[in-house]
Order: sequence, then C-alpha cells, then structure tokens
Amino acid sequence: MKKTLTALLTTTFLAQSAYATFLTSEGKSPIRHNDLSTARYLATLDAMNQASLENGAQVTSDTIMNNLSVRSDTIRIRTQGKVGKVHMLQEWEEDGVYYVRISADVSDNPLNCGSPTALVHNKRIGVTQFSNHALQDSSDLRGVEQGLAQMLIHQINRTPSLQAVDLSEYAIQANSYEERQEQVQQLARQSGVQFIAAGSLEQAGLDGVGDLSESGPMKSISSFIGMIQERVQNRHLEIQTTLYEGESGESISRQQGGVSLLGTTYVGRNNRVGSHAFLGTETGGGFQQLINSQTRELVEQLSCQPMVTSIQSIQGTVITLPVGRNAGIHSGDRLVIVEKGNPLNILGTLQITQVSESRASGMTDIDAETLGISPTDVVRSW
Repeated sequence: MKKTLTALLTTTFLAQSAYATFLTSEGKSPIRHNDLSTARYLATLDAMNQASLENGAQVTSDTIMNNLSVRSDTIRIRTQGKVGKVHMLQEWEEDGVYYVRISADVSDNPLNCGSPTALVHNKRIGVTQFSNHALQDSSDLRGVEQGLAQMLIHQINRTPSLQAVDLSEYAIQANSYEERQEQVQQLARQSGVQFIAAGSLEQAGLDGVGDLSESGPMKSISSFIGMIQERVQNRHLEIQTTLYEGESGESISRQQGGVSLLGTTYVGRNNRVGSHAFLGTETGGGFQQLINSQTRELVEQLSCQPMVTSIQSIQGTVITLPVGRNAGIHSGDRLVIVEKGNPLNILGTLQITQVSESRASGMTDIDAETLGISPTDVVRSW
C-alpha cells in the first residue's frame, strides 16, 4: 500500500501567464542504501523531465558506423518547453522505490533538452589547432591553423553555457579511428575538459596569381605583384569542425560551412589570422562569419549535454572536484555521482558547500565508501 508522506502543499497557484501551462506529472527513483534524500531528489528531477516532455518533444536518433560495426547509437530528445516553478503535491515510497507527484509551470520558451538544469553549468571544451587542407590556396593566411582555433575559442567564451580551453598548440592527427580516439582521450584527461573541438580549413580558393611576392626571382617586382594580388575579387572559404566526447574519444557531431567573398580578398602575411587587422579584411570577416555559425552549432549540440567532471579526491563524505566557478558551479548546487562508463548507475548526490575558481567540494548524505563511490567515478549536473 502506498504510504503518503506529504499531503497537498498548496491549492492556490499564481495566475497562469499566456505563455505558461501547469502540468501534473510523476517521477520515481530507486532507494539505495536507505538514502531517501538522493532518491527524493532524483525522483523530482524525473518528474520535472516528464512535465517538460508532456509539453511536446521531438525525438531524433543518430547511428555512427565504423568498419561496418556500430560505434555509437544515440537517441536525443528535444522538448518544447522549460520547467519553471515546481509544487510538490505528494511523495511516497513503495517496494524500495521513491515516488513524487508534482505540478510544474512549463513555459513556451524552447529548451533543447529534458532536464531543467542542463543549461546551468558550463561545458568545458578544449579547442585544438585547425588542420590545413588548402595549403596551395592559403599561402597568404599567416598562422591560419592556430589563428582559426583562437577565433573559435574567443567566440565560444562569449557564450554563457560554454567555456573554451586553449589547446591550439596541439593537433588531432591520426591515421586510424583508434589512434584518433586515444589522442582525444589523452588531451581531455590532461586538460580536464569534457569535450574536444577540432577543426580544419577545407577551402580557401583565391582567384588570382597567388603569393609570388616572396619567391626569390620575383623580389624585384614584389610591389607590382602585390598590386595585382590586391585586385583579386573572388574567394571561397570553407571550414569544418568536429566535436569529440572526451571520455570515450568518439565524435558526436560534425559541422561544415562555407562562404563566397567578393572584394579585396587577398590578405598578405603581415596580417596574422585572428589579429585585429586580419578581422578588418574581407577574408577575415568571412572567417568570422563561419566561426560564428560553427559556435552556434556547438551550443545547439551541447545544450542537451550535462556538465561532467572527474573526482579529484574523496575523504569520508567530502568529495572534491577539479572544477569550480569556471564550470558554473556554485555553493548549494546538487550534482549527481555516477559510475564511470555507466551513467545510468547513479551512486549518490553531491551537495556543493565550497567553491573556488577552479575547485569545488561538497558532501554526500552517506559515506562515499558505503555508497561505492571511488575516484574513478564521475560527477555530472543531472
């Protein structure tokens, strides 16, 4: 028999706005180690997710193949609303499971994921240098490999939900899937990031004479060559970025975009890619347009991903994390501890008590050893 723990808390709600709807939903969570606090929290999150889904959702599926075998099979759920105020109506436990029934205020503002906490914490992205697949067409683009990476880092750090880490001195270069996967995992471990973004310059087609002014025989007429180069009118730029999941090393998205330019598109080696002078050129503006588009795609891809971090140390009920305010963590936040490689196996919750710029610590309701938590497990925002 269900045992009611909490009766209806309130029967009077604020008047609904024209853009919000109250939905009633239920959630549940298994009770582990008699930890009712964790079970109640997870059951409430489940109910909030259900309320968001009831407001309408779009389900998509991605399957990634490698050597005729499935490497990744992912289902993404995009909801049509954002959960606001939550009223606890009823909660009970039965057969080792904690149940809650809530009334949630779901607004019409779009949110691209089921969890109401998904956009609270920052996802850390390591950005490596771009590979140059357009060597013959990019001789006037000084430092394009690191320059494009710096432009992407700058743009990512202008968004509220992402934080970019500069890894532009490194490049993802591998001949096989396994080598690339290992490189991504190693970079993620060393830098403490959750994702790795690697880009490439695919095209930089320049309709003109090319960069001849620095070749030995032509130095005497370099000014004349420069005048010809500055009259170049057409150029096509194309870049591609690949987003990798740091823990698994697998690619989770790939974006490609291009733009055709008209005007004075020859840059010259005095303007380093990414510099203020470079951004003032026609080609610099074209690259900035592509970088802005790629960043919007990254935000879209990661908006539904939880913030995930490793565990730095464990002492009894106190767990310390290697991230803090730099990951959007604040005192009072409640994070979920899961088994590494098995995010469905929730071991407990972590109540954050102390936060610095690059570290945070919190407490579990039960001793971490009793809960089976080890330094190899991970902490995530939901």
